[in-house]
Amino acid sequence: MDILAPQPDAPFRSGISGKYKLLITGVLHKFGNYEYDLLDCEGKEYKAVSKHHYAEGQILRCMVSFTVSNARLVVTDTTVCNKQDFATLIPEPPKPQPHKSPESKLKASKAKPKDKKGGGKPQPNNEPKKVVLGDPRHRKTSGTYVFKVAHVEQNEANYSYLVEGARSQQYEVSSKVFYAVGTLVDCKAKVTQTPGGLLKVTVQSIREHVTVIAKSTKKHKKSNPLKHWHAGGGSRDWFGGPNVGDHFHLIYTPMGNKR
Repeated sequence: MDILAPQPDAPFRSGISGKYKLLITGVLHKFGNYEYDLLDCEGKEYKAVSKHHYAEGQILRCMVSFTVSNARLVVTDTTVCNKQDFATLIPEPPKPQPHKSPESKLKASKAKPKDKKGGGKPQPNNEPKKVVLGDPRHRKTSGTYVFKVAHVEQNEANYSYLVEGARSQQYEVSSKVFYAVGTLVDCKAKVTQTPGGLLKVTVQSIREHVTVIAKSTKKHKKSNPLKHWHAGGGSRDWFGGPNVGDHFHLIYTPMGNKR
């Protein structure tokens, strides 16, 4: 008895977010990840990114998320499942280890870590903890979002970046300015929808994220001397005491009594 080969599913036919089988029609290696072009049994196309490598022509199990926009089903996200029961994982070749000379090994063995006061305490993290990464796919709105640099490669005079937002979504953008991996950046993202109902996010620019501290614009009001006067008070309440450095001389003039 022959076993039939697995066939891709029809996610749009059910219209419910869940796990579906999709056919791999293309594989592209980018920034240490693999970008997959996927197809369902109705000919609708999908895209997903994974760190794992699978061959073209295999069935990949993916999590497809839907939303309703303008009375139409729209795919908001396609994620490759960690567990695959049809596609076979292609192992990555081992990375070559850098050769260490005997002199470098000797120096490393002699090097001792310097003792610092307050040892054992975790070092403070320079990355702001209160900053929340952006999610243009969830908001479905073009605008400026905060991302984190996940990967960078130099291409002639430019740098190609892979920035990561909330839910580990990654996007491509290029710039002439270098930003290290882990840097928080502000990016302008354009959200569009294809005729097939696929949500597309394009990152158009990148600049370093800066936390702006608002300065107080409150002006100090000058004190009004009239406010220090109270009804029924003496002259000292009005004029106040003498200033530092002032001097007074009392002059006594003899006067006769007049009748």
